[in-house]
Amino acid sequence: MADVGMSVQRAEEKTESMKARSQALDELIDSGTLEDLTSDQTKVEEELSKIKSSDEVDQELQILKQEVTTKKKPRRKKPRRLNNDSAHPRRQSVRAR
Repeated sequence: MADVGMSVQRAEEKTESMKARSQALDELIDSGTLEDLTSDQTKVEEELSKIKSSDEVDQELQILKQEVTTKKKPRRKKPRRLNNDSAHPRRQSVRAR
């Protein structure tokens, strides 16, 4: 039973090590330090796709800005003026007499 526990522990440690390596490689590829040999895109195609996605974000931002500026601001309602009678209960009672 102890052998099974040790095997599981080794497998977990190996898995964690592989995850750390994978993350490190992804960071190196994203930074441009390493070339992604598994990708079927050339460097030029990668750069073009980055530019394209950046342009799409800029276009969406511009659309959102236009939507915000074209929306009308809600009108503020003016406070209702009450008759003097309803505004001052004492006056009501005086007039009711």
